[in-house]
Amino acid sequence: MMKKPKGVYCLEIGEWFGPMRHNHSVEPALELLARSPGKVPYLHRDIATESEFRFYLSKWTQSQQKGYPLLYLAFHGSPGAIELRKENGRGLSFPIEELFSAVEGGCDRKIIHFGACSTIKIHSRIASRYLRQSGALAITGFSEAVDWTEAACFEMLFFNALQRCHMTPKGMIKLREELKDLAGGLMKHLGFTMRIA
Repeated sequence: MMKKPKGVYCLEIGEWFGPMRHNHSVEPALELLARSPGKVPYLHRDIATESEFRFYLSKWTQSQQKGYPLLYLAFHGSPGAIELRKENGRGLSFPIEELFSAVEGGCDRKIIHFGACSTIKIHSRIASRYLRQSGALAITGFSEAVDWTEAACFEMLFFNALQRCHMTPKGMIKLREELKDLAGGLMKHLGFTMRIA
């Protein structure tokens, strides 16, 4: 019997590398997963400002989105933060501490993945606190500055492998081991980190 696909809820920075004439996006990779035999569903929203980010983040925690247990945050980042924009267009470093406050208790059997350079480069005690606060099953991301294309390729392997695992702590351990077998070198190169509740 086929397992029900675990959908991806993706919030992505609208402008990756400057002016609007560039059209970089992770959405084509998500579309590839949606067209694959596993038919992984996804929802994708371009985000620029903090208010947009908070709005769509709150939508993800609602019961209507229970078919999308993986929150994929595709942004520029720095240790403990993702990069957004202020309403005037200036850069804003948004602490992930505020993200976990915003989703407090609303992430049962869900995963939060930071597809951003270095964002998950935080102390394990802080990550454990975020897991408890949010109720998330796992927090994942990169502890290094990563190449955009390499990271996107690894994430597709990750999201696909997730389809074969149960949304339990044991399932997350199995997922981590499977990723090591599939792409251990790339995993190490990117500094991929998985914190499990």
